[in-house]
Amino acid sequence: MTFDLTFDYTFGLQVISGPVSVNQPSCRQAGAYLYWLSPWGWMGYLFAGYQDTDVVVSSLGSYRQTGLTRHSQKEAATLLTLRAGKLDKQTSEIVATVYESVACYVLVTAPDDAVKAVPVEIEPGTFRVWSDANGRSNLEVKIILPARRGARN
Repeated sequence: MTFDLTFDYTFGLQVISGPVSVNQPSCRQAGAYLYWLSPWGWMGYLFAGYQDTDVVVSSLGSYRQTGLTRHSQKEAATLLTLRAGKLDKQTSEIVATVYESVACYVLVTAPDDAVKAVPVEIEPGTFRVWSDANGRSNLEVKIILPARRGARN
């Protein structure tokens, strides 16, 4: 599946109750739309700031042969750094509930133009939510997409 992170139908924060079933292409906007379980129910937010894409590669089995390290399996996961900027304190605190969520999804558009929810991981850590010195907040969220695994026969 090709990940197409160009979906949004709220143009901002909205509490969502029930399944996601929005398929109107005219309502989509560039960015990454996250959908997560917050302390108050399901929420969604469009992270429309610039994004960074990294690949995290790990070896699941290796051995030495002819002076080289050979790998029997590798796993590669895409890590996206999403950003939202110029948020007021209340919006920043609400969107920051994504960090503590136990269920987080990125909404993507499938080739048949249907919206799909892909589970993602947000690693635990320390995250800046608000600073009184700035008066506005810029949130950064790192999500890990499902990994691809390659094996050698």
